[in-house]
Amino acid sequence: MQDAAVAVEAVKASGNTGSAGAHWRIAAGLVTWGNGDLAGARENFEAADTLAHSAANGSLAALPVAFNAGIYLSEGNAVYAVKLLREALPTLSASGDLDHYAYFNGIYGRALIQSGHEGEGAAYIGKALELADHLQDKLRIRQWSLDLGERAFREGRFFDAQNHQQRALKLFDESRHAPEYVNALCAAARTHLALHDMDNARDLANKALGAAQQGDDASALVSAQGVLGSVLRASGQTADGLPYLQAAAAAPETPPEIQRQYAAALAETGRVEEATEQFNRVIAAYAGSLEEALARRDLGLALLKAGQIQPAIAAWSAAIPICEAENAHALAARLYCDIGSARRDLGQPSRALKEYEAALMLLGKLGDHEVDTRGVVLSNAATAYAESGDAESADAFFNEAIAIAAKAGDRSSEGTRTGNYGWFLVIIGRPRRAISTLERAIKLSEAAEMPLHQAIQTDNLALAYDALNDLEQAFTLHERALSLIEKLNAPYWQASIQINFANTAMHLNQPERARDLLKRAATVNETLKNSDLQIRLQTSLAALALRDHQPQEAHLAEAIALARRTETRRLLAEALALDSQRLAMLGQAEAAAGAWKEAQRFYSMLHMPQAKISPAWISAGNAGSAAPPESP
Repeated sequence: MQDAAVAVEAVKASGNTGSAGAHWRIAAGLVTWGNGDLAGARENFEAADTLAHSAANGSLAALPVAFNAGIYLSEGNAVYAVKLLREALPTLSASGDLDHYAYFNGIYGRALIQSGHEGEGAAYIGKALELADHLQDKLRIRQWSLDLGERAFREGRFFDAQNHQQRALKLFDESRHAPEYVNALCAAARTHLALHDMDNARDLANKALGAAQQGDDASALVSAQGVLGSVLRASGQTADGLPYLQAAAAAPETPPEIQRQYAAALAETGRVEEATEQFNRVIAAYAGSLEEALARRDLGLALLKAGQIQPAIAAWSAAIPICEAENAHALAARLYCDIGSARRDLGQPSRALKEYEAALMLLGKLGDHEVDTRGVVLSNAATAYAESGDAESADAFFNEAIAIAAKAGDRSSEGTRTGNYGWFLVIIGRPRRAISTLERAIKLSEAAEMPLHQAIQTDNLALAYDALNDLEQAFTLHERALSLIEKLNAPYWQASIQINFANTAMHLNQPERARDLLKRAATVNETLKNSDLQIRLQTSLAALALRDHQPQEAHLAEAIALARRTETRRLLAEALALDSQRLAMLGQAEAAAGAWKEAQRFYSMLHMPQAKISPAWISAGNAGSAAPPESP
């Protein structure tokens, strides 16, 4: 402030008016602005404009107008900044003042972006970067590269963001530990995190924290702590990341993203009640805004992991109207998918399908930069449509979702979706194609360090060999899948693999091994109480009883009733097919034929190969047949 006052007094004392006075006033405005006095800076720039016009120096007059635009932009008035710069830029261009013209092209680009003109704004920042290159202005090259990197990140163009950020980072003096350097490191860490490059993300985040601790900017330190905590959490080291997130969240005016990350970390370390309280604080602080919707989304995810499915659905459902009001179509689509997945877990496939259909309806409203959300929606919808019997739509959705992930270089999503597509190919009777698909999925999952997916995909590969009646290979793969899953805390999938393994053991005349596997799966499901697992368990137990020539009704009665109640068509068809065989064994040919007819109807709806077969116990009318149960 003192320097600014001295500058202004010097203008008055010198008697300089006109162009010389205008230059002095511009200098005074910059000093005043640097001291945080925006009103004083604006006054100086307006005085400079007046002095320049009095000297008929229009080229000079454009400069204080442009600087004033920068002040308005810093205050959040991007629309007025655009108006001022639209007036000033042609004059600056004509003046030959390339340094200022280059700089204010970038400022104009920022103002356009903030006023909603993303594409045009990015073009002007790109132009500013080209001019900075021409001028060899390292400071501006760095500045505009970071701006373009930020935009690329927002649009999901993570490799472009990475390239811009790497260029900018090379132009910093690392020894100065400036907050701009820390923030650039944080931005680069977030980009590597989005690319699932955990090692580089962790290195950059640690470097950011080290630089922030050497500096004296509290805001930069909070950013570095938050990013390192987030990277550690995403790497599966939530306990290690929690102290950094806690420290960042405790700082004044902490960004809501860090507060949400802290709450999620609390939930993942078993402190669900504290996490809920933290989420609710964010929800209250940002009520009615998109930040509230994001907090409700993350709260729902935390509740789901804690087994609180209905409260999770309630949290997500409350976020959707906010998304609609804010035109946040991508977030709304993801929320519909989350709700759909939760309803599937609750055994509500029809209601789940409606949620996925609501997500599909939003695809036409997504921007080009939201293609990753399109992939998420299509992948989720593909699984639901496969289960409902719309094989054609499911196939198309799976292939497009896989292509989106592959193009983006998102190996984890590509691995997950390829694995799900392999499972789909198994259930529609294309085991050979499923084998090559699942083998690729396993390689992708292994490379992306996703052991859970690797175990599930290995088990699905075993199912493909089951379908080819290569039972020895299927047995080996089921055994491998079980070994992989037992190292993880994934009780649902462990029980699922045990049931599939038991079915193969049964067909290899290893009833005791099958019985032991089913007993272990039943123990797991006593806690989970999952309807799909229960249907499959009861069906497999009935098949085991039939092998022992004990056509018991109880197991299948429970399986069929539960499958009808939960509308699980595929599992209902399998239970009905086995019940048909049970009835044939009891000599009830007409009832057996009726059960098979109903099973065949569901197989046909689901485009499963069993729809086209005529079982021996039906075609022969052989009541009392002791033929072993056929593989589903």
